[in-house]
Amino acid sequence: MNQGVEIAALCGWAGLGLLLAKHLVPRAAGDRLGVLLQLVLGLSLGLGGAAAMTLFEVYVLHGDPGACLAIRCLEAGYGLVLAILALLTARAAPARVAAGPPAPRWLLLVLAAVAAMAVALVVHRALQKPHGEYDTLAMWNLRARMLLRAPHAFTETLAGLPSFPHADYPPLWPAAVARLWRAAGADLAPVPLAACALHYAGAALVVAAALRTLRGGALAALGGILVLGAPPAARIAAEQLADPPLALHLAAASALLLLAAPAAPARAFGLRLLAGSCLGAAALTKNEGMAAAALVAATCAWGPARGLARLVPLGLGAAPFVAVLVLHLRAVPAANELLPFHRPGQVAAFLADPTRWLAALLTLGDELARFGKGLLVALVVIVVLLRRLGHAAPDDPAGAAARRIACALALLVALHLWIALTTPWPVAFHVRSTEARLLLQLWPSAVLALLALVRGEGLAAARAPSARAEAPA
Repeated sequence: MNQGVEIAALCGWAGLGLLLAKHLVPRAAGDRLGVLLQLVLGLSLGLGGAAAMTLFEVYVLHGDPGACLAIRCLEAGYGLVLAILALLTARAAPARVAAGPPAPRWLLLVLAAVAAMAVALVVHRALQKPHGEYDTLAMWNLRARMLLRAPHAFTETLAGLPSFPHADYPPLWPAAVARLWRAAGADLAPVPLAACALHYAGAALVVAAALRTLRGGALAALGGILVLGAPPAARIAAEQLADPPLALHLAAASALLLLAAPAAPARAFGLRLLAGSCLGAAALTKNEGMAAAALVAATCAWGPARGLARLVPLGLGAAPFVAVLVLHLRAVPAANELLPFHRPGQVAAFLADPTRWLAALLTLGDELARFGKGLLVALVVIVVLLRRLGHAAPDDPAGAAARRIACALALLVALHLWIALTTPWPVAFHVRSTEARLLLQLWPSAVLALLALVRGEGLAAARAPSARAEAPA
């Protein structure tokens, strides 16, 4: 396929995402983080849409080269129309919200230092393993190369090889990598590496920008520090796995739901539509994303009147990705390893065994305490202290939405524990080998939801220790 046509088609999808984000996502006047939020959301939605279209071509058109080229030409023409629309609407004022208190300089310096450290760790890890881990080679990038070189044989290969590792895994991330490789002209190793790292950096930007809009610059800087400072983040971001893209999709959906809570009905509908698209992309990225999307959507129905009405735009936004997911599951009828396909009596015996419960709870508590070298514990302590010191967020719609998202994340951890209890593998091994990765996928969303429960005035008024020492008596 012509490389120029592929680049133009990707630009078309990026233009669609950027137009939607620019006109729907609010930001404060002069807020550069708000601009970055619109940019990250637009590009991630554009890449997700392009990847979903690739999977549609594989499952419906069976990778027919002529049909795929025709679709690429349509995408490229669509991109030209969107570029003209973007120029015509460039002067249109985006949605504005009031800016919160700015961040103190010392907190911005800490954020800059943490970001520089994260970049250095990603580069160091990439130099050690430029092609990623075993899972990268055997699962994610292998699928991407199949979609790049032989899309017509993709479904037959997955369905015809019983030993293919995790054939049921949703393939949105490999499809995205395949499109980037096609635009680059070759399957270059730095492409998925850079894309994966940028997705996690995008998750940090989404958290910081949403907090900047809702709670002020101090909490925005603290959120960026916590997301980028998690020690597993740099390692996973450099391993070219699907976890950073999933973290971005979930964080973007959480941010859009928080921004939609206090918005006017018409704008809230558009924001929830974008949030539904992000949840759909999460469901098409990993099995954990399916559960997370379902739980976040379910908790959105909680709360005051018209709770069920909030599900309508979410469902509309997620519909295209869910349709592709259904096509994938029909084409690749492999057993889903996240679900306990055992006899009911065996599951009941597992659940009735107190030693399994004890091992699961102790291991889960240990993993929660050790995540990020105690960063999760530090986050909870910070939120509790700020609320005790009188810096609790007002009882506003954004706070209620944050509580719903926090409940959804907690339910997902509980669901993961239930899966560990009901599968035949050793419980402690199952929890320890998978919990850290699950927590990293949820970490940006958890930081956003918990920090949205407090106000940033206490941090904004704080000064560095040296500044307090130099202050006159």
